[in-house]
Amino acid sequence: MARGSRGRPLIFGAAAMLTLAAGVSAQSLGEAARKEEERRKSEAAPSCKKFSDEDLAAYRKELAEPTAAPSPASSGSAAESSAERQVAPSPEPSMAQQEAYWRSRARSTRQAVTRLEAEVAGLEQKPG
Repeated sequence: MARGSRGRPLIFGAAAMLTLAAGVSAQSLGEAARKEEERRKSEAAPSCKKFSDEDLAAYRKELAEPTAAPSPASSGSAAESSAERQVAPSPEPSMAQQEAYWRSRARSTRQAVTRLEAEVAGLEQKPG
């Protein structure tokens, strides 16, 4: 026998084992994917309700509409009827109010960080 022929059966055997192992893992991967798909389909609907932008817009419209309908017995002038139809101001704060709120919150957070850093520095200086 030639010197290089001894390793050939070993190489072919290793190649065959790798090919079979790849086929087995591909089957188990496919099975796993099918099982996961079945699990997701059988899984119950989420318990919490999801809201979209459209839902929120509809809710804002409901809040903006007057709750009491004008009485048919009232026969007022056009000015009165326009006053009744006037929509309440939006409950959302203005941009200036929002900015003031966030600036205040950032300022208080920075102050808390400064205070805690000083406390940590004081604790680090104490002998252990």
